[in-house]
Amino acid sequence: MTTPRPLKLAPPAPKPPVRHVHASRATYKSWIYEHCASYAVRWARLDDYDRFVDRWPVLKDWFDAPLRQRLLDKKNCIRGQHPHGGASVIMPYLTYLSLVQGVGLDYPVLLARTFTSPFKHQMRYGGLGIDLALFDRHLTRLEQLGYTCGAAQLTWPLGRMLLHRGDPDLAVLGMDDLVELREAIDRFTARLRLDPLREFYARAPDARPPAEVANGYLHSAIARLHAVHVLLFDIGQVQQPPTGRVNAGTWVDHLAPDFAPPKIRAVLERYLRLHLQANLDRPQTVRHARDALRRLVTWMAQAHPEMSSLADLHREHAEEFLRWLGTQTSQHTGVPLSVSFRRTVVTLITRFVTETAAWGWDDVPARVLFTRADIPKITKPLPRFIPDHELAALMTTVDRLTDPYQRATLIVARWSGARRDEIRRLAIDCLDSYPDGHPRLRIPVGKGYAERMIPLHPQAAAALQPVIELARQQQARPRFDPSAGRAVQHVFLVRGKLLSNAFLFDLSLKAACTAAGLVDAAGKPTITAHRFRHTIGTQLAEGGARIQTIMAVLGHRTPNMSIIYASEERVSRWTSKVWPASRPPQVHV
Repeated sequence: MTTPRPLKLAPPAPKPPVRHVHASRATYKSWIYEHCASYAVRWARLDDYDRFVDRWPVLKDWFDAPLRQRLLDKKNCIRGQHPHGGASVIMPYLTYLSLVQGVGLDYPVLLARTFTSPFKHQMRYGGLGIDLALFDRHLTRLEQLGYTCGAAQLTWPLGRMLLHRGDPDLAVLGMDDLVELREAIDRFTARLRLDPLREFYARAPDARPPAEVANGYLHSAIARLHAVHVLLFDIGQVQQPPTGRVNAGTWVDHLAPDFAPPKIRAVLERYLRLHLQANLDRPQTVRHARDALRRLVTWMAQAHPEMSSLADLHREHAEEFLRWLGTQTSQHTGVPLSVSFRRTVVTLITRFVTETAAWGWDDVPARVLFTRADIPKITKPLPRFIPDHELAALMTTVDRLTDPYQRATLIVARWSGARRDEIRRLAIDCLDSYPDGHPRLRIPVGKGYAERMIPLHPQAAAALQPVIELARQQQARPRFDPSAGRAVQHVFLVRGKLLSNAFLFDLSLKAACTAAGLVDAAGKPTITAHRFRHTIGTQLAEGGARIQTIMAVLGHRTPNMSIIYASEERVSRWTSKVWPASRPPQVHV
């Protein structure tokens, strides 16, 4: 199959100006008689129209009225009776008013009320101007991308965006519409936490707290909106790809903490966005820098709230920060921050100070705050390879994993020694073979800033091939990979987003280690994905591989890391000569 090229569409059309004017009775009657064959439906629609116009002769008054007055269209509505006790009898007229007459509806009423989908209404009565053939193609495409209930995902957000625009054209929806609906959902959910506006539409009284109901509504709404974003990006109607997480934006949207003073926030935003947009660092490195600088700003807010600029920092403040950092604990585990983590924080802050001073920026320290002596020293542990008996038990349980993506990632990790993020970002053309037929794997640009090609065990190739075929069947639009610097069709892409490391590695390893009995007293797995990498390096050294070979397979930029494996192997060969296998060394105290 060939990958469809994104459509080259014109920029989204601006929304027409809102005109809060009723349609005349004659005009509405003519439309009803043209598109509604049932006499009962015709009479009911006109009767509802007459009642609504009598109550709200000036349509703008209805738009300006409090929301609760606009949710019920007649008195004595009964909860749970179809259609919702008669609470939404006027929505067919409002749908006509929006899609035919161009009177866009506001989001508060569209999010608070329930109503028949305009797509279903179009199928029953017609005349709304919606391209149903295009809608059906959207449903088919969304299911190809991995969604099992495409209709449920599309009708809710698409219907509301069309009714809000007052335009039935699906092809003009763009990024602005997605952002506007998301912002409206956030505002409405905040209101729901205080005022349960939608309680009437529940089939039965809801005993849950309003905040819990609101959170459920928010999760459902943004999941559907995310599906529409995935679809519109895939067909080329919007150019901004959807975020990885459904219930959040992206960390790039929160580069500087909100509580930081304006001057500090401006400098951090400028520095981090420069490194992202100019590709001065990998996104992961920029994220680590953001987290390190956030710790510095947090300490400033606690210890020196009077400081409004980073230029106020001096050496004595740096020493105070170092002492404070040594007392901090992890918010996830509650244990003190590791030496390696504190080393990363100090190193990245030092780099920030050095670079901004060299660039001559304003509102930065412009002086030495930290020296090399301030960077915590770390030990250099030996690679923790997986012993043979543990590796055999683990891979037996990995073979039994039911999810093909989780199974493929762990088997590839076991036989390639690639990093987690490198496996996660594999492209659909990553697998081929040498002239003799042995499989080989192209590993994408990662921490070493270079692609590499390595031989792959046939078992890993067999596990990877089915998920490559699934990716080809989806025919998803290539997404820009910042590390590679180009658009890539990824293997581990489902529903328009890359599967997370937590799903591919953490959850799968937890299940496999638990089944194999490889857990500690607290029930945590004793094997991590990175230990596969150590195992490959150890096995290469034990097999007599040269340092250059270990570097090529593991993607080391310098021999400093690879030499650890070779040094360990030289010690092993020396001791095997000094201590015969039949006589273990005797230790005398």
